[in-house]
Amino acid sequence: MQHAESSGRPLALHRVGSPVPRFATRKGGYTCSVRTTIRLADRPDEDDPPPAGESEQQRLDREHEQLFHELRSIIPGVQLQGAFLLTVAFTQRFETLNGFQRDVYYVTFLLAAASLVLLLAPPAFHRVQFRRHDKDMLIRAANVEVIAALFLISLSLAGTLLLITDLLFPVGIAVAAAVVTFVMSSLLWWAFPVARRVRGR
Repeated sequence: MQHAESSGRPLALHRVGSPVPRFATRKGGYTCSVRTTIRLADRPDEDDPPPAGESEQQRLDREHEQLFHELRSIIPGVQLQGAFLLTVAFTQRFETLNGFQRDVYYVTFLLAAASLVLLLAPPAFHRVQFRRHDKDMLIRAANVEVIAALFLISLSLAGTLLLITDLLFPVGIAVAAAVVTFVMSSLLWWAFPVARRVRGR
């Protein structure tokens, strides 16, 4: 990247090898000009095949980074759901819930809590085993824990929708909405990637 100049040259922002658009600004008898070149580096896709000659340690570092990137995208949503369910118990509306709704609420809350425990297990393992060179076991265990957590999350989402819909509409509509939610999550989270894996893609 070229630095700003004050030699009267025009202000420019362009890609390398492309024509340079030119313009200049003048204020109070002084001309301000900047010439800037931006290089847009290509970023390899994380799902691309591993580079040739990748060592075992490099593979572990790459998979470790991908794992914790996924955890950072999943955990906030589960925390938000758990916070919502936790506050419901302290509202006045909670006293009006019937037995079925209370059962759905408690089971859903347990599912959300269990999924959060599973998602926080890899960071806890990483801290306890810090500098013990046990990254391979961390990745293998975390893979199972995240998959199990996603299954529980799909159930807890269906339970949350069942509870909320049952407060607004007849129980039949609530059950249908919960089933549709669980089926959609199962298709997108499990059926599609498993089918791709079976086909060797």
